[in-house]
Parts: sequence; C-alpha cells; structure tokens
Amino acid sequence: MFSGEAVKEDGKISVLVQPDFDFAMELLQVFGEQNPNLTIQHLFCMNNNEKLVSMRKNYNLSCLQKILPICACGCDYRARYYYDNVAARLNEFRLFPYLILTEHCALAFSADYQNAILFREETTLRMMREMFEGYLKQSEPLFERLDTVQSQLGYTETLIRRFIASDSPRYFFQRMPCLSGLLTPEMLKHHLVKEMPERDQMIQAVAQYAKVMQTQVLDKKTTMFFSEDGIKSFLETGRVDEYPKECYSPLDFDERIALIRRFLALRDRANLRMIRETKERAEHALNISVNANEGYLLFQTRTERLIYLSIREPSILMAFYDYLESMKPEELCTEEEMLERVEAILHEFVACHSREGSI
Repeated sequence: MFSGEAVKEDGKISVLVQPDFDFAMELLQVFGEQNPNLTIQHLFCMNNNEKLVSMRKNYNLSCLQKILPICACGCDYRARYYYDNVAARLNEFRLFPYLILTEHCALAFSADYQNAILFREETTLRMMREMFEGYLKQSEPLFERLDTVQSQLGYTETLIRRFIASDSPRYFFQRMPCLSGLLTPEMLKHHLVKEMPERDQMIQAVAQYAKVMQTQVLDKKTTMFFSEDGIKSFLETGRVDEYPKECYSPLDFDERIALIRRFLALRDRANLRMIRETKERAEHALNISVNANEGYLLFQTRTERLIYLSIREPSILMAFYDYLESMKPEELCTEEEMLERVEAILHEFVACHSREGSI
C-alpha cells in the first residue's frame, strides 16, 4: 500500500504516529534504507508533564532512540514534535488519532494500533493533507540536520563559541578521542583531497576551529570521554570521526602517534575520561557534544555519510547532559589506568608496524 509511494523518485510519506509504534517505525526504516530519495515527514507528541519529571525525560529520550535508526538510514527524514501530556493523550478513548498519509491513500488507526480505516477518496485525502500541513506549522523541528562539511564546520564553530560564552560545564562523549581540534595546518594541507571545492577555505576553517579549541575550550570546564576501542580504531585507520572519509587521506603512521600523545598531554588542562569497555557498548556509538543549553549528535549512516543533528528539544538535551554529568566512577578508568592502557596500545601499534615493515 505504501511501498508504491516509497519507490517514486519524489516519494513522500507523512506520518502522525508515536515513535513507540514499532511496526510503523520499522516499516519507515525499511522504506528509507531502500529508497534514499524518499521524504518522510514525521509528527509526534513529546511529553510536557512537569509533575512527572522522570517520565518526561525517559519518554522523550526514548522517542529519540526510536527515530535515530531512521535518521541513519539515508533518506530525507524530517521529525517534528509538539507538546502534550502523553500519559493523558495516549489513551484508548481517542478515536483514530494516528495517521499515515501518501499521495493516493491514508490510513487512520486507533491509539492501541488494533483498528484502522483506509481512505482513498481524493477529497478526503486533500482535507487530510491540509490538516497535516497545518499541524506541521504548529510544531517544532526535533533537530537541525547538517549534511555538508561546510555547514557542519559553520555550526560547530558557532556552538563552540557559545560553549565558551557559557559558564556551564561542557561534555564531549565520543568512541574515538576528540582529535579534530589537534589537527595542524600542515596535516590539513597534506591530507585534504586536492579536488575538494573551496579547499583553501576548508583548511582555514578547520585550522581556526583547532585554534579556538586549544586556546579557549580546553580547560577544566571541559570533559572529554573516549574509549580504548576508539584509540585502536584511530591508530589502525588514521581517520577521525568528525570528517567524511572522502574528504581526506588517512594520517601517516607518525602523525597518528603524535596526535594521541598530544591528546594525552591535554589532561593537565582539561578532564580526560576513558570509558571502561563493556560488551553492551555499541561499536559505533553516538558522538555527543553538550552543555546545559545546547548540543549536537554526530553519527554515521549506513552509507557512511556523517550526520550532525543539532538537539532542539530541551528535555532530551538535559537527559544527555545529566547522564554525562553523573557518570559513575566505576564506569571510567582512573588516570593511571588510562595512561597505562593507552601506552600499551601505542607500544603494540608500533610493534605491529615494525613487524609488517620487516616482512
């Protein structure tokens, strides 16, 4: 019924469902993965019940967790939200509050997802499209999606300057150490692809970002989380998480070691925290940068495209902030353990490189 719309060159599916409707979300994810030209407009309710603070954070954060797979699938996914008391709104006494709408049909279904009505008559569909567009105008975007390197750099530079202006502690949570602020102009000139549009401006922008990070951001208000697996990944690949692979060549052997050592040297200025490895941690976890006022997520799509999502919804932002602010000591390595483990990784990396070079 909806697959015909998904495969169209300019296909668009409009959806009014809660992210906890697993069937609909899984269906949209499949459509998005198979059809990169598909546009999905998703409107849903976020909880604003201030009396249930814990539920508010958990429910809204759960909504984000449910939609991230669609964000990562590669299609044009646009999530918008409005506020209501979810506990009161999501009850069985509301008739057909949810909707999936395409050019040629609409499916309205009940709050428990057990009953539905299919509409095909054009007058009815036109009315539903107009109503849906009206709802969109009254809603807010959940995130701002930044798809180009230039827009990402512009956004992160603006965000970092706001971080500096704020008294709030700031947190960078990444699998791989935050190394982009340590890249030198020489590295950029050597590794950025020659064919890149506006290459000189790109070098200047990244170098300026690195300068701001080193001179104004790396202080005791900054905490950088990273993982042992992330260190190994960087040494093996010579690539940082923050920039698309097609933009630059892998860093050289000596440059990789030098960057890790420069990163460790930051521990006298900023708070470096290595996360203890557990089986439950995703191999390619989200990169999160937040303070108490704003932040963003960075992750990779199935096609290895990098997506920055500017977090716009306050309770989700605070959920991330509270989580990072209250990381338990047992989840983190001590400084002595961190240095010992990283040195062991560097030693093994050099030894492997020497063995390969002698073959």
